[in-house]
Amino acid sequence: MGVITSDSGGGGDRRAIVRALASEPTKTFAGLSQGGACMLCGETIKPDEVEYEFENAALTITVDVNCYETVAQEMAEARRAAEAAATAACIRVTG
Repeated sequence: MGVITSDSGGGGDRRAIVRALASEPTKTFAGLSQGGACMLCGETIKPDEVEYEFENAALTITVDVNCYETVAQEMAEARRAAEAAATAACIRVTG
């Protein structure tokens, strides 16, 4: 898989990727790059830099440190929103 882009320029594809990562248990790995490119921004991850890999049953993406921080934050926000929605649904059913 190459760089994940959005035809509209609004980051829709990237948000869909984050939702897919947040929707189920995701493993995160870190290690020294072998010179690949970040799948979100396209920047080269130099061999002496750390690259991060997010992996779940649906997909695996490799990102640089800047995109890692963004994706991790967006995943946390997506999970919080999903938990809040589930809690609200439980309250409506039981309340």
